Amino acid sequence: DYPVKSVSLDPEFGHRMSCQYVTGGESLMFHSRGMFRQKTTVLHGGEGPVRSIKWRKQFIAWANDVGVKIYDVQSKQRITYINREADSPRPELYRCNMSWRNDRCLLIGWANCIKVCEIKERPHKDVRDLPSLYVEITHIF
Repeated sequence: DYPVKSVSLDPEFGHRMSCQYVTGGESLMFHSRGMFRQKTTVLHGGEGPVRSIKWRKQFIAWANDVGVKIYDVQSKQRITYINREADSPRPELYRCNMSWRNDRCLLIGWANCIKVCEIKERPHKDVRDLPSLYVEITHIF
């Protein structure tokens, strides 16, 4: 067991029969509770502590020492990895700050860098074995 460093509740937590939330420690854990069951699934691990989590609609974004990942709860797929800048200060000194601007736009601030990330639909001809959604970094400041 590792200490929990971050928690995020499903935006619909308490409005449905099932209650879902994620916790971040040495790995990102997805917890789901229903009337008669409780299930915990490891969504990601092995890259250092999960320091920040933000959940909006169907998307969970989390940051660890390597970068930011976004997971689609509906498709049960990780849709992207956004790396931390190579010349960035140590992550334990300048923690990643994230905010959802809307349902499809994530703002990421890390030390002296801000990234604006848009979640978009992949054209059907490009889907193959890839997730149906992808992330485009539209601005870097």
